[in-house]
This record gives sequence, structure tokens and C-alpha cells, in this order.
Amino acid sequence: MKEKRFDTSQKKMFKGIITLLNQKDFLDISVKELCIVSDINRSTFYSHYQNTYELLEDLKEDMIATFLDSFIDEKENFNSGNYEENYIKKEFLIPFLNLVKENRIIYETFIKLHLTFSSDELFNKLITYVSIPVSKKYHSNTKESSLIYISKFIVQGTTALINLWIKRGFKESPEEICSLILKCINGFFNN
Repeated sequence: MKEKRFDTSQKKMFKGIITLLNQKDFLDISVKELCIVSDINRSTFYSHYQNTYELLEDLKEDMIATFLDSFIDEKENFNSGNYEENYIKKEFLIPFLNLVKENRIIYETFIKLHLTFSSDELFNKLITYVSIPVSKKYHSNTKESSLIYISKFIVQGTTALINLWIKRGFKESPEEICSLILKCINGFFNN
């Protein structure tokens, strides 16, 4: 029962912080104001979070977890042999880029506050479960230690590219950014 109340309160706080981020800068949002907009007591807020940064981090983690859950079958697909020779697939990237664009206010806030938005964490998980095994299978002549370095470079480069896309105001479509990322990644394995 207690967990259900937290889930309800958390959803209200998530909705409240998004509403306020559409109206003002994150640094101008007070806990009191958030509680009013979220229709919760301050004691409820403080029983779960110490400050609004923690709430924002939790919101981001929730979004990423929900997104990753939609790709849970990727690992099973590879293990069963139903996987194409791709390092990172557009079927993964385009939905992720759409998620970023649809939740632009949250990602813009993270960049403005110089916080990471865990795309590197998300890509690290993808690399651990899918990309390194795929690379080992299709690029068996590449040493595993090289794959680890290449993977890290790709994760950091992809994260930097997405950050730049956000900072530039999403001028390009998710499909264009996906194509650019895939072009960069494929360059590693086509040489």
C-alpha cells in the first residue's frame, strides 16, 4: 500500500516538475511551488527526495528505464541467432532520439545544469548486452581489448553528438542524427 502511494505521489511530482519546467528555469523552481502544482504535501516530497535535483534525476532514470524495457528482447534475439550485423541499430537509435526530442525540456535542463542525462549509461548497457557480443561474432579478427576502447569512444562520441543536437535546438530530424551516428560508428568497422 505504501509503495502504491509513493508511485502515485511520484507520478504527480514528475508531472509537476515537467509543468514547471515548461514555465520557468529549473533553478527558479522551489519545493513549495512544486508541491502546490503536484498537489502533494511538502512532507511527502521530503520523505522521498532531499531536493529538486534528486527528483529530476529520478524522472530521467524512470524515462530511461521505461525506454530500455522496450528493448529487453534485443539480448534474447542475439542469443537465439536472430540478430543482424549492426553495432547499434536504427531501430534502437530513432526511438531513443524521439524520446529525447519529445522530452526536450528535461534534456535541455540537464545540459543547462551541466548534468549528464545517462545516454552514456544507456549506451553502455546496450554495448554490454548487444554490441560487444555482436562485434565479437561479426568482427572476430578485432581484439576484445580493442572492442572495449572502440565501444567507449563510440559511447562518448554518440553522447556528445546528441548533446550538440540538443544545444542546437533539434534542428535536424531524429532520422538525420541517427544516420550521422551510424555513419560514424560504421566507419570503425569498415576500415
